[in-house]
Amino acid sequence: MDVLSHFLKALKIRSTSISKWSLHAPCGVMVKDFTPSYLLTLVSGEDLIINADKHTFALNVGDSILAPMGGECRMGSREASQYTPINNLRWEGLESEKFDINHHHSSAMKVQIGDAGPVSILLGIAFSLHDHNQFLVANNLPRFIYLSRDDNTLFNLLQPAVEFLSNDSQAGYFALATQLAESIIIGTLRAYILNTTHVHVGALKGLAHPQLSKALRGMHASPQQQWTVESLARTAGMSRSSFAAKFAQEVGKSPIEYLKDLRINLAKDLLLSGKDSIVEVATRSGFQSDRVFRSLFQKATGRSPKAYRQANGH
Repeated sequence: MDVLSHFLKALKIRSTSISKWSLHAPCGVMVKDFTPSYLLTLVSGEDLIINADKHTFALNVGDSILAPMGGECRMGSREASQYTPINNLRWEGLESEKFDINHHHSSAMKVQIGDAGPVSILLGIAFSLHDHNQFLVANNLPRFIYLSRDDNTLFNLLQPAVEFLSNDSQAGYFALATQLAESIIIGTLRAYILNTTHVHVGALKGLAHPQLSKALRGMHASPQQQWTVESLARTAGMSRSSFAAKFAQEVGKSPIEYLKDLRINLAKDLLLSGKDSIVEVATRSGFQSDRVFRSLFQKATGRSPKAYRQANGH
């Protein structure tokens, strides 16, 4: 498996909900006090202006903006001067008074902002991420990602199905919507990573380096291998000193520290996804002994492997 696939598979998406927005000029919306991650795509109509994190994005039909860890933004027509807080919007299909990302909605939520003027139709996907694997990708992403339609070919392929789901309320909606939304989110992230040159530090920057990426691929393909700085440097085709310095500069941590984090996060997945014993999890994660594993896991998470498994319902 290629290293980018390893990165993307580490992002565990859950609790998705789909919404359809009809935004009439000159109205706007303020996304504030809204904690989930979200993806907004302009499906049709007039272009919109989004102000987020001191940046201004012009959203044309087919363009998307993604907030991988959530965040405040203002969105509206070019003429918008007043912005309604998102929590004050009157949602059709909201089955309780307050939006809850963990609620399994039986259909897409719909909202109309304004009732006159040109209308823009937005597709919204709210979601949350498991936080135990975010060191791979999410922590190295900008707070807001803008992606043009030309760069996001997967969304273009899935858009007709998503538009269908925005009007669907039949049995099985949630299961289908969740799977489709996950594909769109992962596809959007993949398109951004493949098209960006602006990652400042982290695993994604290492991935873009022709030599460091070889070492990263090796660690992700065989985390159980007893890697050393010397063997990783050979895999990268670099001297030990040059490799260690360049890895720390680009990725933001030493090769051995990165490998330890990778193994800890692999162990977390194994603890939650199977019934392996602690000793078996330690071995499969690449730790030399279960004693070393227990000590490092406790230090990294504040819990023993057994307590971590129990706390997460396993």
